[in-house]
Amino acid sequence: MKKLLVIVILSFLLSGNSYAGCKQDVELTWHKSTKNKYTYFKFKNNGSKHVRINKIRVKDIDGEIIHEYKVRMAILDNGEIVRSGFFVSPYGERTSTNGNRHVLKYGKKVGWTCTYQKPYEKTAGDRAEEITDSISDTISNWFDKDKDD
Repeated sequence: MKKLLVIVILSFLLSGNSYAGCKQDVELTWHKSTKNKYTYFKFKNNGSKHVRINKIRVKDIDGEIIHEYKVRMAILDNGEIVRSGFFVSPYGERTSTNGNRHVLKYGKKVGWTCTYQKPYEKTAGDRAEEITDSISDTISNWFDKDKDD
């Protein structure tokens, strides 16, 4: 039992270190533009590994989340569309925008989650999402055919 407990504690500590690592490598600057009604987020990767930004969350002055969004799609430098997230290349920069009006009005703090991942690698979650999308598209096509008849 003690061995199991030690293993569980070590795995939490190790996973926490890898999470902290990608956050330490990435700098985030952001600003709100009331002129065009968008919030701009600029991620700068100072590390030597690819970083995947998974979620961006904006909080109010009290620290409550106003808006959180999962970054689901990115366009790579070569123009390829990747559905598995928002990637920042080693020593590179990437920007994202958001048009939520509550973020513009009340947003005071920004947080994000990240992992080390190369753009062409797929996680189990990415594969499951692709399968779900494929099933959804198939079912949608069935009903589209019924409309034509």
